[in-house]
Parts: sequence; structure tokens; C-alpha cells
Amino acid sequence: MIRMKHFISCASLAGLLFSGLAISGTEALAQTSPTKTVDETKRAEVLFHQMKSEAGQIQSTAQQLETLTRNANPQWLQYDLQWNEIKPAQEALIRSMWSLDSMRAELSPAEQQAVDQAKQAVDRITTETRHLRTLLDQPGVNLKSPQFEASGRELVKHAEALASAASSKIS
Repeated sequence: MIRMKHFISCASLAGLLFSGLAISGTEALAQTSPTKTVDETKRAEVLFHQMKSEAGQIQSTAQQLETLTRNANPQWLQYDLQWNEIKPAQEALIRSMWSLDSMRAELSPAEQQAVDQAKQAVDRITTETRHLRTLLDQPGVNLKSPQFEASGRELVKHAEALASAASSKIS
């Protein structure tokens, strides 16, 4: 009989310990979730800031590209140099978008909307960057072609849209 009481009290104690661990484990999860969200929000803000900076680089270089089209005697190398400044910034934008997409579930609805807007702009910048390279790689390219000016204008427009979307999420 004494053994039975001892067994019941040990079982009850084990149940209480298990319940206590389960509750404290739940509390620990509840405590880490907001921290993760805060960390992800800070990381997202850093990525948006980087994207804004890269968009500024693309915008500035694309404006120089537009200016080249008005030059009396443009050189292929000048255009290529502009492309060589745009391409790394465009690639950095893609890397930032991948990072933002990977943390999408942890972002607020407003941040997710900004990611969607940024993604559209990055996709358009990527398309226009490819188009610019295609133009430059044509044999006997006409550097005074209105397509170069149009590419520059499009890059400026999409870089501005990206900078605007990114700025909306930078505190």
C-alpha cells in the first residue's frame, strides 16, 4: 500500500514536471517568436536600405547613359563602362530580393507589399539591363540609336520606383 502511494505521488510529480516543462517550453517559444520577427524586420530594413542605394547607383549611371546618347561622338567603351556599373548593382538587387523573399513569412503585410513593389522594379531593371547588353553586343552597333536613350530612361524610371518602394520601409 505504501509503495502504491509512493508510486502515485512519483507519477503525479512526474506529470507536474512534464506539464511545467511543456508550459515553460511554450513560453520560451512565445518569447522567441517576437524576437525573430524583430530581427527579421531589422534585416529587411537593412536589405531595403541596400536596395535603395543600388537603385541610386543604377539611376545615376542610367542618367549618364542617356547623356551619352546626346554626345556628338559617342564611343562604345563609354557605353560599356556604364553597363559595367549598372550590372553589379542589378546583381546585388537580385541577391537582396532573394533574401527578402526567403523571409517573406516573417514580414508584416506592409513590408510584403513593399517587397512585391520592389520585385516588380527589380525584374524590370533586370530586363532592361539585359536589353542594354544585347544592344551593345550587336555587330556594328549604332551608338546614337534611340534605343540606348530609351534604355537609360527606363532604367532611371524603374530605379526611381525601386528607391520609392525601398524608402517606404526604411525608418
